[in-house]
Amino acid sequence: WGPEHSGKTSLAMLAVASAQRTYPDKACAWVDMEQTFDETWAETLGVDLSRLVLVENPHSAEDVADAYKRMVMSGLFSLAVLDSIGSMISRVEFEKESDEATVAKVAQIVTRMVKQVAPMARSNGTCSMVINQVRSNIGGYGASDTTSGGWALKHITSVKCAVRRGESKSIRIDGKDTPVGHEVNVRIQKNKLAPHGRVGSFWLYNTRTADNLPGVDPIPEIVEVGKKVGVIEGSTYLTLPSGARLNGKAKTVEHLRDHPDEVEDISQRIKSSLAAVEADEPVEEDVDEETEAMIKFVSTPPFGEEGS
Repeated sequence: WGPEHSGKTSLAMLAVASAQRTYPDKACAWVDMEQTFDETWAETLGVDLSRLVLVENPHSAEDVADAYKRMVMSGLFSLAVLDSIGSMISRVEFEKESDEATVAKVAQIVTRMVKQVAPMARSNGTCSMVINQVRSNIGGYGASDTTSGGWALKHITSVKCAVRRGESKSIRIDGKDTPVGHEVNVRIQKNKLAPHGRVGSFWLYNTRTADNLPGVDPIPEIVEVGKKVGVIEGSTYLTLPSGARLNGKAKTVEHLRDHPDEVEDISQRIKSSLAAVEADEPVEEDVDEETEAMIKFVSTPPFGEEGS
């Protein structure tokens, strides 16, 4: 979730492209409630449109909820994207006059939908991704902005990402400064699968230039993460695993663009280093007899599998 033009839809497209590569035997689904799906931009980011089921022109939030549930229930999709909750409008809002109140109708529909979708997504191996917009927190305490769709969506989701736009980059075209990309900052506000609070910062380009390709530029991020985990040594002068010694991040990025084999080597070293950290076993603590009996009770049928 995040404000307009922060990169939410582009990140979802990149997730679709990744899911298509990871699960070649399954398709992906996209419910376009905003009527803004750009097929050319999706193909640029690596999406295979022949393996993408695109639902366009849904009439109401009820139709969206029914279509989304059927997609997840089928088990044919590895990833289903709903873009977006803020653009959904209920059938009641269509039928009533413009000045009649229809408070929280969409939130009720979304609440019912996510309660049904969550167990089906888990059992069918489908990742459900919902894009949400920002609205003002009228009359509430705390942050001035919040998301639409009610509380159930916030509670049921496993991962919640806040997407924010950073600084922009422009180049000179025909005597004018033309923006070609911007920095995207993604903070993991909630995570039931891993530690939350982590932040990813990367550049998203919408135009091909001499220095980059359209989409997310991974090389600057690889350099930053490589420095943090110790794969790349140094601060001012950086030393790569290949032995190359370069002055500053800009020179290092330029060098890696010309040597894709070194980029792959550094990526594999980073993944191995992170996997080794996550594989560290926690320190075993002494367990009293009562706790040990409780663990044995819940690990035997019907609560657990035999021998677990």
